[in-house]
Amino acid sequence: MNITDREKLYSLFRDHGEALGTNRTTMAALQSFINAVKLLRCKREYLMVQYAELIETIKSTEPRIVPLIHLVEQFEKEIRSYADGSCDEIRDQTIRILQQKMELYESMTEEVIQVGRQYVQDNDVVITHSASTVVKRILIEAEKELNRKFSVIILKQDFLKTKQMIAWLTEAGIDHIIVPEYSLSLQLEKATKLFIGAVSVTHDKQAVAVVGSANVVSFCHFNHIPVYLFVKSLKFSHQPCTRQHIYLKVVDMAQDGCVYPLTTHSHDLIDLKLVDHLITENGEIGIGSL
Repeated sequence: MNITDREKLYSLFRDHGEALGTNRTTMAALQSFINAVKLLRCKREYLMVQYAELIETIKSTEPRIVPLIHLVEQFEKEIRSYADGSCDEIRDQTIRILQQKMELYESMTEEVIQVGRQYVQDNDVVITHSASTVVKRILIEAEKELNRKFSVIILKQDFLKTKQMIAWLTEAGIDHIIVPEYSLSLQLEKATKLFIGAVSVTHDKQAVAVVGSANVVSFCHFNHIPVYLFVKSLKFSHQPCTRQHIYLKVVDMAQDGCVYPLTTHSHDLIDLKLVDHLITENGEIGIGSL
C-alpha cells in the first residue's frame, strides 16, 4: 500500500469517525475486513502479507482508533496458529475470529451501558456534548428501562452530531433543550452532570475526545458540575497522548475579503484530573489506578 492509498484510508477512517463515532467506526472497519477477506483472491503465501499490511495501516490511523487497534492485534496473534493452513482454512478462521471480535466489542458496549445508566437519577439535568453512541444509549435506557425522569442539555457543535442527538432524544421522548456551547454558562444553575465519551484514554492519563470537549469539561469542572466519562477498557491505550496521531489540518479560508490559514485538529485532549467519574464495563474505576 503506497503513501497515497494510506492517506486515503486514514481520511476514510476520520470521515467515518466524525459521522459515526468510534464505536460504529470500529464495527464498520471489522465488518469491512470480513467483506474484503471474502472477496480476496491471492496465493496462500501472499495472504498473510496482505493481512500484515492492512493491520499496520490500521495501527497508524490519524487519530489512532485504539479499540480497533487492540482488536486487530488480538486477531493478529490468533490467526498465526493457522498460517500454515490452506487459503480456505485461513479465510474461514479469519472470518470466525473477526466475528468473535465484533461480538466481544458489542458485549463490552452493552456492559458499559448497563453500568452507565445507573448514574442517571430522577431530576437530573444532564449536559451532553457529542453524539456518543454509549452516552445516547445510557440516556435512552435510563428513561425506558429504569423509568428515570430527567432532562438533557444538548450543546450545539458540529451540526451532524447535534442533529443525531436531537433525533435520538426526541424519538425517546426525553425532555431536552439545545444551546450553543458558548452559552453553557447560563445553564449551569440547573445542570447536575456532564456525560461524555472518548476515542481513547492514554497511558499518561489524557482522554482523546471530540473537538470542543476540553473547553466544556474544564468549564464544568471549574463550576463543580461532575464530569462522567464512559469508556470501554479496550479504549485504554498503552501509549502517551503524543503517540495518538491527532490529525492537524491547515485550510486556507476566505471571508469578507480576508484570506487566512485556519489551523484545526481532529480531536481534543482532556486531562483526567478534570474527570470526576471514569466508568467502564467493570464499573467505576479510580483514575489514580490507571
